[in-house]
Amino acid sequence: MSAYRFLTDNPDKVQKIINKMSPCFDSHDFIEELTCTHTGVYVDMLAENLADIRSKQGDERDVFQNVHSQIGSFLKNHKADLHIEDLGKGKSRNVHGKETENRWWRRTKK
Repeated sequence: MSAYRFLTDNPDKVQKIINKMSPCFDSHDFIEELTCTHTGVYVDMLAENLADIRSKQGDERDVFQNVHSQIGSFLKNHKADLHIEDLGKGKSRNVHGKETENRWWRRTKK
């Protein structure tokens, strides 16, 4: 299952994760919480994306970036429904411990 589809099909689970977040958080924080609370689904997302990359003879190193981009896009495209405000881009550590750019969010209600 693609990351975007899982998030679209499970708005209650997404909102539950957001409600656990600090009032201001970034996409990396959301991804980290998603991996902790839905580990199997996250692994399935990576596996599906990896299979797609391999079928196109793409670079396997893109698997995390692809899945995380889908997650970030979902947050951006559904921010009103998720009660989050886009604070723009900033940097923080990703799942690999590297400082990379991503979006920052503020919950508008809990």
